[in-house]
Amino acid sequence: MFFKKLPRELRDRIYEFVSPEQHWSMDEKVGRVTELDLLGSMGDLGGFYFPLAAESGILAVNRQMREEAMPLAYRTTSFELEDIDEVVKLLLGIGYIGRQNIESLAFGWQSNSETKFTWDEAPGKLRREDLDTAKVTFEDTGFEDPFLTLPIIHVETCLQLLKQCGRLTHLRLKFEKELIDFITLDAFKANAGVRGLSSIRGFARVEFWSSDQEPLDQEKDILKWLKECLESLVL
Repeated sequence: MFFKKLPRELRDRIYEFVSPEQHWSMDEKVGRVTELDLLGSMGDLGGFYFPLAAESGILAVNRQMREEAMPLAYRTTSFELEDIDEVVKLLLGIGYIGRQNIESLAFGWQSNSETKFTWDEAPGKLRREDLDTAKVTFEDTGFEDPFLTLPIIHVETCLQLLKQCGRLTHLRLKFEKELIDFITLDAFKANAGVRGLSSIRGFARVEFWSSDQEPLDQEKDILKWLKECLESLVL
């Protein structure tokens, strides 16, 4: 095959031309991950078989082209996920190839599985222990919804996987607007997950949006503090 005889530098240039920037989401049909897809990809620690969007046709030509073009495909794809649970699934599924090359990631700083568990355990009831565990109390927030708390489940795993994303430069985090409006800076900093998140440094651009896909006030004291931490170069 003539293409194989081209110098690697030239092949890389060709991959750049045929690898369009694209958006990938669990909710979009072109990028939807079924349980079967996820389990299949997780069997390969490199993430070689992870199903990127169908538009990346170059990845389906042959094994050599997929191997050479896959890092670029991750770099040109912006990933958007609903919550921490999905981030863990994605970052495990894409393997070390994906984690080393992903550059743009957006997700909600929440755990839907945790929210569901809380509702199933005590629907509509105040559970002080839930709030205390998340380091957010009524006195801290002034908000009368015990389910507007910071996540606990999967947070540590999520943070460990994020630290392996060496090229990740654009991060968009989504929070419940009511929580951001009422939680105090001290309570926010005291949360173990937030402390871990703030220790990951070196992002080029960090944004904060609401769960309703609206930009939050970036000048809010807690968001300003977190942005400064994430965009700083050293601890």
